[in-house]
Amino acid sequence: MKLQRQAVVIVGADRKGYYIGPTLHGRGYQCIHVAFGKPAGDEAGCPEWCTRELRILSNDDTAICDLVDQLKHYSIKAVIAAGDSGVIAANKLAQFFNVRRNPAGSSQLHRHKFHMVDALRLNGVPCAAQFCSRSLDEIRAWYRTSGFARVVLKPSLGGYSDGVGICENEADIADVFTRNIDRVNVVGEIKDEYVIQEYLEGRHFVINTVSVEGQHFVTDIWQDVNHYEDTWLIDEYSDLMSRSAPEFSVLTAYVYDVLDALQIRNGAAHTEVMLTLSGPRLIETGARLAGGIDFSLVEECYGYSQVSVLADSLVAPHLFLDRSKLYEAAPCRFARFIYMSSNLSGRLAKHLPLDMFLEIPSLMSIKLTIAPDGQLNETKYALGHPGYATLVADSAETLERDYARFRLIEEAFFAAVTLNDSRDERPPQWMELDTANSYRPDSRRLQMECSS
Repeated sequence: MKLQRQAVVIVGADRKGYYIGPTLHGRGYQCIHVAFGKPAGDEAGCPEWCTRELRILSNDDTAICDLVDQLKHYSIKAVIAAGDSGVIAANKLAQFFNVRRNPAGSSQLHRHKFHMVDALRLNGVPCAAQFCSRSLDEIRAWYRTSGFARVVLKPSLGGYSDGVGICENEADIADVFTRNIDRVNVVGEIKDEYVIQEYLEGRHFVINTVSVEGQHFVTDIWQDVNHYEDTWLIDEYSDLMSRSAPEFSVLTAYVYDVLDALQIRNGAAHTEVMLTLSGPRLIETGARLAGGIDFSLVEECYGYSQVSVLADSLVAPHLFLDRSKLYEAAPCRFARFIYMSSNLSGRLAKHLPLDMFLEIPSLMSIKLTIAPDGQLNETKYALGHPGYATLVADSAETLERDYARFRLIEEAFFAAVTLNDSRDERPPQWMELDTANSYRPDSRRLQMECSS
């Protein structure tokens, strides 16, 4: 039996922030998880990495005060917002404890898409023109007077690109608005308000950071490659940027200004920026860990990642600046995070032979979001990817060669496992032969996470 008074409180550890819990638990720290909302019927209960799980149904002051009362016997070392659903609650909760935290009320700037960009405007940081309303008529009126040929429409409290549309006329705006308004989004909030912004032309980057008392450090930057189909954004892949790339310093300086304007002084942040001809412009920032990324990919390239730097900053904040200098000097390999895509729909076979991808030398991992004997849908929007894969190589040429090979195998894979009424569920002979000839169990880490 062990009694441990000190604890780290992790709020909203969904798929975006799950890994910080096991990381701290592995270092010997007691973790308490605060889940948000009513439990789903298939939830397995308290995660293995936490000694206790508490649950709140709202972010109101009554719920937060009740949470504080349940934590009063602990010595709280840190309060962390792990995912979008935990940002507001973590900010409110942290004000009751002697921990490093962001200013009270600043979480409104970290979640609300309009207030986020408006904070930049008020602080003189270059940003997009925008308008926010619950009225379709008001949004269309702003569009008519804006002079913009193309605009972005997004829910004010959205997540995962849910409900986001690229619009080129009033009909597009009405279509996106009416399809989404007053519906529950992927994080359980009502889409009752929309932000309309000028469309930013340029290159899309994702910047992950960790901060300690206003001192910021960029852990990794990714350049996204994607395209639009109708009003939907389809992701293709993201490339890890070298710290020596000329864009790295430009984006770093800009994102530090963004973090200051949004009052993100402590903890992790995940920022999307468009590098336009006029310079960087913010898309959005979340005061939480990056989502959907395999942190081991960044660790393999740099020797650290956002989750390990965050853990270091919580355990020993006084070493943050010295460690940041060491991080900056680390060499970097070439990495690509691939968004898998399928042009097929149908029922899946009971066996999904991922081994066929092992002939790709730089393959590091594959993670499926589809289940054997489940349903495969044609990839049409950002939430619909059937899986993700990662490549790590020592040269850009190897990365491009292996990426091209991956897409060819991916197409054959989905063709082989998508069934119709007459298709045999047994994998075709050519696939079995490739699997037998290329399988090298010690040379790759191959993941398969199946969820419906």
